[in-house]
Formats: sequence, C-alpha cells, structure tokens
Amino acid sequence: MIATVSQLQVRPPIETMEATERLVQTWMASGRDEELNQACLITSPHRAASIELLRFIADISEDRSSLINVVKALGEYLTSEDSTLLQKGVEFLALTVARCPKEKLNRQAVRVLISFFAGKLDDSVTVKSALGGLSTLSSLPILTPAEVTTILEGIFRHVKMKGIVQDVRFRVFSIIDSLMAYHRPVLISMGKPFLDGYIGLAEGEKDPRNLMVAFAIARVIMIDFDITHHVEKDALQTLSSCIPVYGAALGRVSARKLWNALKLEIFQPVDPETEEEALKTTQILVRTIYADEEAAVESNDDIQGLARDACTECINILKEPEKTQARAATKVLCAFMSTTPSVARYTVSHVIPHLIRLFHNPDETSARPATLVLLSDLLAAARDTPLERAADSEGPLVAAFKDELLGVFSVGASSPTTRNMALSGTKVLVTTKGLLSDEELGFVVHKVNDIIEGPVEELNEARSDVLELLQSVSEVAPRHVADQTLPLLFGALPEAAPDRNNAIDRIKVWQTLSALESLCVQQELFEILVIRLSTKLDLICIPPADRAQHIASDPEPTAAYAHMILKTLAQTLTTKVNRKHPDVAKYIDRLVPSIYNLFAESALLSDERPMVATDSRLIQVGAEIITLVVQTLSLEFVLAVYMEYYILIFGYG
Repeated sequence: MIATVSQLQVRPPIETMEATERLVQTWMASGRDEELNQACLITSPHRAASIELLRFIADISEDRSSLINVVKALGEYLTSEDSTLLQKGVEFLALTVARCPKEKLNRQAVRVLISFFAGKLDDSVTVKSALGGLSTLSSLPILTPAEVTTILEGIFRHVKMKGIVQDVRFRVFSIIDSLMAYHRPVLISMGKPFLDGYIGLAEGEKDPRNLMVAFAIARVIMIDFDITHHVEKDALQTLSSCIPVYGAALGRVSARKLWNALKLEIFQPVDPETEEEALKTTQILVRTIYADEEAAVESNDDIQGLARDACTECINILKEPEKTQARAATKVLCAFMSTTPSVARYTVSHVIPHLIRLFHNPDETSARPATLVLLSDLLAAARDTPLERAADSEGPLVAAFKDELLGVFSVGASSPTTRNMALSGTKVLVTTKGLLSDEELGFVVHKVNDIIEGPVEELNEARSDVLELLQSVSEVAPRHVADQTLPLLFGALPEAAPDRNNAIDRIKVWQTLSALESLCVQQELFEILVIRLSTKLDLICIPPADRAQHIASDPEPTAAYAHMILKTLAQTLTTKVNRKHPDVAKYIDRLVPSIYNLFAESALLSDERPMVATDSRLIQVGAEIITLVVQTLSLEFVLAVYMEYYILIFGYG
C-alpha cells in the first residue's frame, strides 16, 4: 500500500525539527537509502522513519518547514573530515532535494544549493551525490544564467569522466541535457568555453546508454550552436581518416577540389591547429594518390597530377620569399617530404634549385635572409623525413645539391645580415646523416672560425648560432673542433685575471668559458678541457712569487677568475652526468686528484702568503666537481678505494 502526503497530513503534527533530526540520525546510522527510497511504503521495515520523512515533505509543502531544517540537522556532517560521514551527509541532502516539491525551492535556496554541490565536485567521495543534487536543480526553470554557468564550470573543471563509472557519467550527461532543454540560450551565449568543455566530457564515451543522451545533445549543438571553429578541425580529421580508406582512385578524382579547400586553410589559416590539420590532410591525400604508383616512377618527370600542380603553384609563390604566403608554401612543400619517395625527390629537385637561383640573383639581394630561412626549413624537412630510401646508395635526398648548398650558406655566413640564417642552414646540412664528408665538415669549422676571429660585435650577434653549429659538428667529427676551434678559445684565456676595473676583458673571459662549456661535452673534447683548464687553474691559484705579491694586493679578481674556471668544469660535468656519459667516472683519476692537490697545497702555503684557493667559494665549487665524479662510480670501485684508505691509515686489512 502506498502512503501519500495527503493521507499523512491528517495525523497529529509532530515537532518538525526533532523529526528531521531523528530522520538524519537514522540515515547516518543505517547508511542505506531505504530510509528515503522506501519512504513511500507503509510496509517498509523503516516505517517510522518513512512516515517522518513524508511528514517532513508535507510540512515543506504546507510552508511549516523548509530545507533549512535539513541543513541544520545535517550540520557537521556536511563539513566532516570523515569521508564516510561527509559522503552520507551530502547524499542525504541530494536525495531530500530530489523529493522536495520543486515549487518550494526558491531562488535563494537554489543558489545556495548549487554553490554547495558545485563545491563538492572536486572530491571523489562526494562527486556522485553532488551530481545527483545538481541533476535535480538543473531542471528547474528558475535558474539564473550565473547559476547555470556555476554548474557547468564546476563540472568542466572538476569532473574527470575517465575516472568515474557509467552511472555517474550518465548523471553528467543528464545535467547537460537538462540545461540544454531549459537554459539553452545561456549555453549558446557561453560559446567556445561550453563547446570545449562538453567535448572534453564526451570524448571517449563508449557506453550505449550514455551515448544515447550524448547523441541527442550533439544534435542540438549542431543545429543551434556556432560550431564553425570545431567543424573545420573535425572535418579535416575525418578526411585524414577516410582518404586512405576511399583509396587512390577516388583521391585522384577529388584531388583538385580537395586541394582548393585545403590550401585555403593553409595559406589563410584561422588558427595554428587548423593549419596543422590541413597540412596533415594534404600529406595523407598525396601519399594515398601516389603510393600505388611508386614502383612505376622511374624519373622525377614521371610525377603528374596533384603533386606536380601543387609544387608548381608553391614555387611560383616562392618567387617572393619575403611575403607571408611563402612561409605557407614552404610548409606545403615540407609536408611533401613525408609522402612518398618519388614525390619527395620531385619536390627537392625543383624547389632547391629555384631557391639557390633566387639567392644568387643580384636583383633579389634584399630577399636573401628570407630565402635562407625557407631553404633551411625545406632541408630540415628532407633530413627528418621518415621515408626509407629505396637503396642505401641513393643517400640523402639533397645529396645532389650538396656543393651548391654549401656555397650558398658560405656566402650567407660572410654577411652580417644573413649570417644567422646561413649558420642555421649549415647546421641542417651537418646534422643530415651521411651528407657531408669529413673534409667538408672541416671546411665548415674553418668558416665558423673566421667568424670567431672577426669583429667582436658581429660575433656577439651570431654567438648562439655559432655554438650550436660547432656543437653539431663536435657530435660527428670532434677532431675538427679540437684541432681548429679549441686552440682559438683557449688562446683567448689570459694567463692572469683581468684587473678589477677591466669589465670588457672580464666579459670576454666569461664568454670564452661559456663557449668552452657548450662545446666540450663530447668525450674527446672534454678531456682536452680538463687538461687545459686544470693547468690554467694551477697557474692562477699557485702563481710564481713575483706574481703572487701582485695578487696579494687585490686577490678578488684572481679568485673570481679561478671561480669561473671551476664553475665551467662543474657545469660541463653536470651536463655530462645528466646525459649519462660513461667517461665521467674515469676522472676520479684524472681530475679529482688535481682538485684535491690544488686546495691542499693552497692550505699549506696559506701560512706563508695569501692563497686565492682558500676562498670558501672556490672550495664549494671544487667539492661540487668531486661530488659529480664520485656519484658516477660503481659500488665495487668505491669499496675498493675505501679498503685502500683503510689499510693506509690503520696498516692492516
């Protein structure tokens, strides 16, 4: 038999607050929702609590009570640090709100409840119950735009759909569905934040029950919302997935139409993401069309259709390399490098000669910086292409133009206006596997040394690119850097510290040591660095008697110089340790003893004359160097050394 509110109203009234407190206490003690879910059943085992709940609901209907009594009765449960009590308290409030007559939920109560439930979404213990409360409130027509926004922002910010079960995710979709039904103008006015947030919630959903609601929401979004921004990206991603399935035949038929649409997104991009998707789709389209023809292509002239037309169109745009359209055209040509080997070869064979001619054209001197930038981008794409060569004998894609490219970048490096771009392009050549011979790498280092020995102002403007290029060479041919560049740098280090007032020379010393730190990470070069700087350190810290007297009058410049040298060793070692270089451990014999000797001898001599190596700042960096080396040693080695010291000190093992 079902009890109704009207049937209960004829019973004698009870103390509303006391009844509410009893109901809450029964709920908190039982932890089961039968107290509420079976409240309609006179035959319920929890008949007394059920009757009290219905009386309470009746009191609310007759304005004799309100939800405030529930909140007061719950009291500390809603803020409890005990997760179990907190979960029960929030769930009780949510279930009570669900059964409360909607006309008794006024604006003030709704605003407070929404704020409360939204604040509980970030807690995994209360998220399910909070969503239940918001599910009820979201269907109320009295919600203001601010309250709708509060609900959505709370869900978008705190609810992690991948971390909750199906029925809880269903509540999320139900809330969005209710808001879509009753407060659609507010959602439309939110625009992109709502669409982005909802996409984040719906993405990856697979449960059919949830998808039924999600599809209904999606239909409304497509009809009533401005989804232009998302449509372009989604359409491009769909094309990228479908074109390979449709195959080459349909791709050829639709090639021109698709290219006209795609190039609009590339040459006049709405945003970087759409541009990237358009380039990816173009790449997939070309690969699909020409993949089946790869075996039949015998020469570059055999390429016909979209690739040839698009390449010609882009080359025409590259006639004005300084224009913004030229960068977009280069991106298209770079994308072609990762399509098929035949298309990549065709692109290289036509674009690189065009850019080389453009660079040498005396009428286009002002466009040389832009030309070198585009050429470097194209070479980098050719270097990084994942395509496998048909045969090892073919070598890199740009091998046929190696001499011309070296000539272009050499000319560019000789002029301050094009130097940085030329150095970047040369770095691409150096890092292209198997492209440059050992002799050509030596030539590159020689040209870079000319810049190092040139005017200081010009070197400072290109310092970063110079070091990056030399670093690239040192990774494949360190001998050239060791033989040609390091002598220049070590020769620039003075035998004595610059005077206190000589700021220019101090800056030069700092720049030289910074360059050595960047270059001497490779094993062979680091060994040279250790030898040369250790020797330099000994001369500075333990000088001859005639120089020692001069240092004693003002030891700070010498201490600063020694500190810079030690810091260079420490920072280079740090880089090597972070990269897990295996050669660090051997410096327990080659570097650590000299560091110990330097400080020990300085301590002994300090009674006779001032010694800069007794400065605590130098000792700290010396300790850092020793620690960096020791931490790379094997346990066996450390134990062996310990035993040797033990025997040395105590005389037995």
